[in-house]
Amino acid sequence: MKRSQFNMFCKMIAGAHKAKVKEYTFIIKEKQNGIYQLLQQSAGLSIVLKQGRENECVEAAKDCVQMMYDITD
Repeated sequence: MKRSQFNMFCKMIAGAHKAKVKEYTFIIKEKQNGIYQLLQQSAGLSIVLKQGRENECVEAAKDCVQMMYDITD
């Protein structure tokens, strides 16, 4: 994944709380009282990757994508 693509992913997940990378969709949903969940969806399955404040979920999504894909310039 190119750095510019990763940067676009970061803007989408932080702004719209939804972004897609290949077959994976990342969604941040507010649960209650400022608590959010980061979900990863693929092939009909949904996995909770993180629960916490909004910025923690955004950072977890970025970390997950960096872990899954090599970020190149």
